[in-house]
Amino acid sequence: MLIANLLSVRRPVRFSAVSFTLRILENAGLMKQPLQIEALLAAARRQTGLDDFGDETFLEPLSRLLDSCENGAHLNTIGRCALSQDLLQLLINRLYIQRDRGQWPRIREEAITAPLFIMGLPRTGTTLLHSLPAQDHNLYYAPATWEVMFPSPPPSLGEKKRVKRAGRRLAVFDWLAPNFVRSIQSPLTCRRSASRL
Repeated sequence: MLIANLLSVRRPVRFSAVSFTLRILENAGLMKQPLQIEALLAAARRQTGLDDFGDETFLEPLSRLLDSCENGAHLNTIGRCALSQDLLQLLINRLYIQRDRGQWPRIREEAITAPLFIMGLPRTGTTLLHSLPAQDHNLYYAPATWEVMFPSPPPSLGEKKRVKRAGRRLAVFDWLAPNFVRSIQSPLTCRRSASRL
């Protein structure tokens, strides 16, 4: 029943057009989205000019994720592009965070006292619950979408560029999924935050 409902979902024409175009390019060999760990690591290094990922225990789980997506997820071309770009951005963020921790050692000394974790099943109100305490910045701090998407450099060194980059990234997402409302200033919740930890 669920599969039948998912298959009957109508996508916007623009989504179908982009998917069709990307599939043609991929079939012609003009646009490969490598779901290979070495290709992603090399791309992250190339884009940042950095090579220190820090503790490399993340490599085995990342390899398993890529293998699972390659062999079992049945991703369409847009899914492969999105996964590849998301993972690449996470690797880039990891390189920048590692650099920042070396340049500003006080980052490690920052105390996080009494963190609040809000967890629940999808569509049960956790986003609303997460947003309520975030309204009082004196008691609770929830990072904005742009801060989680691009956590580096520290805010005093480049906040405007990070906000612009997040805005551009979300504009593409909004173009593909216009009914999924997201603001770069709102607190980021759910899967997206967890994937940045």
